[in-house]
Amino acid sequence: MIWEPVEPTTQREIEDNRMLIQAQDAVYRKHGVNRSEVIEFIVNSAEPFRPPVLDIGTGKGFAAIALAKRGLAVKTVDISEEELRAAYLNAKGAGVNSLIEYYLIEPRKGLPFQDDYFNLVTMISVLHHIKSIRDVLPEISRVMAPGGKLLISDFTEQGFSILAKVFRKENRVHTRVNQETIDDIAAHMKDYNLRCASRDIRFNQHLMVVQKN
Repeated sequence: MIWEPVEPTTQREIEDNRMLIQAQDAVYRKHGVNRSEVIEFIVNSAEPFRPPVLDIGTGKGFAAIALAKRGLAVKTVDISEEELRAAYLNAKGAGVNSLIEYYLIEPRKGLPFQDDYFNLVTMISVLHHIKSIRDVLPEISRVMAPGGKLLISDFTEQGFSILAKVFRKENRVHTRVNQETIDDIAAHMKDYNLRCASRDIRFNQHLMVVQKN
């Protein structure tokens, strides 16, 4: 279902959220990771962009915001209302909230979009959070238009090591639901009328651009 954000009553909520992101960015930089640089690398890999766009696994909204900054209207889905709230505040602070539509849903249970609709689907740093990519690939393929692209990326093992250090700094533990990799996606693409268009490994990210036949 569409998630309707409640407007912040004061600018303070947006500012507090911004400061939290900045603090996290500082920790990442100590481990040699510039998150802005990483997201730019990932998103630029999908060029040229053709709307409409779907972002699966909103998180803090970094991918959706990067796409919205390029003038693209984005529908983004997540299972966490807390994450959607953070993403909305980030988008509000970036001045692109009007271009992003939020959905609070579980993708493996079905996406509320028509067949053959999206020309670009992004799924960034989500693979390790789901039980199996085969739980979501059928729905992703269904909503992708013929010739459309799926941009999917996740951390390399070095990236996961850095992520664990960042979480420990915040007295949290990062967990991986599975050990699947981009290679596992590549192994099952043909079952869903998909094919690999390109692959890359940079910035502790393993990335693949997939095209629908």
